[in-house]
Amino acid sequence: MRIPVFGSLYGGPILSDIQFRTERYGERNVFVTRHLPRLKVAGLNTIVTPAESLRELELFVREVKESEGQLAFARTPGEVQRIVDGGGCACILGASFATLGERLDSLPMLHELGVRLFTMSGNRRNAFIDGCTERGVSGLSDLGVDLVRQLEDLGILIDVSHASEQGVADIFEVTSTAVVVASHSNTRQIQDTVRNVSAEQIRQIAQRGGMVGVSLHPTLVTNNDPDVGDVARHMQTMVALVGDDHVGLGTDFVDYAHDVFQHKIKAIDPTGKLYGGVLHEYPRGVETIEKVGAIFDRLAQDGMVEHSLAKLRGGNLMWVLGRVSPDQPGAE
Repeated sequence: MRIPVFGSLYGGPILSDIQFRTERYGERNVFVTRHLPRLKVAGLNTIVTPAESLRELELFVREVKESEGQLAFARTPGEVQRIVDGGGCACILGASFATLGERLDSLPMLHELGVRLFTMSGNRRNAFIDGCTERGVSGLSDLGVDLVRQLEDLGILIDVSHASEQGVADIFEVTSTAVVVASHSNTRQIQDTVRNVSAEQIRQIAQRGGMVGVSLHPTLVTNNDPDVGDVARHMQTMVALVGDDHVGLGTDFVDYAHDVFQHKIKAIDPTGKLYGGVLHEYPRGVETIEKVGAIFDRLAQDGMVEHSLAKLRGGNLMWVLGRVSPDQPGAE
């Protein structure tokens, strides 16, 4: 029997946690021992795992090989479904500007390895694009134009979470068929912060066949004591704007990685204007990843039908993946 896919477009810095615990404490099988049990409680069976370095990818490849089938890499929707039906957790690889440095020559290798999502920015300026916290209004650099065109040609989702307003506009201008996503952002219609996406950006993402993964980071939800209802409201608002084909989860939990992430907060938000320079508690009712199902319970209580709920849980993630990495004819 086919098992429904329940997935997140952005799993957070799990691979950074793996590298930290492997190199600092000598741990092995970090994902299986520390992260997979939490995903199982949540019911999540599919996750995009973004890497910030080739070292993170190296360690994760080892962990997948040593997982005895509990984890497996997926490149297409069919591969995701086969892994999930077999009782495993489907891992879709992501990479970022930090993975490349300032060169593009490793991009085909990353695609061959299975990378299907590329995050352009981490709030600050890099060699390819300005982040959303920069004082200026610059967008893509010349190298960034080359990058997004290669991503378009290879078939890799272009992730604009953290990118500047002009950078997002430039991506849509210099590409024609690239599938664009915001992997872990919410709508500015509710929480007006530069880390979220505007109504116009959401429309553009939808027009390209992309999606927005709703983040549970409290600073992106609301300033007023956020709860699970506020998270649901972001989803409802975007569904009302572009329909139920373009919204899903982008959980982005970092509650397991205080040792890793506290110093990163200062690096990606040096002024403190986004995150206040500290880690925050997640919204009431969904304080940990184990509780993400409560979002869909709330949506159901508010009247969302099961067909739409299935899309938001994982159907849209599968559909977007298929836009850039379709199964071959005859594949099961």
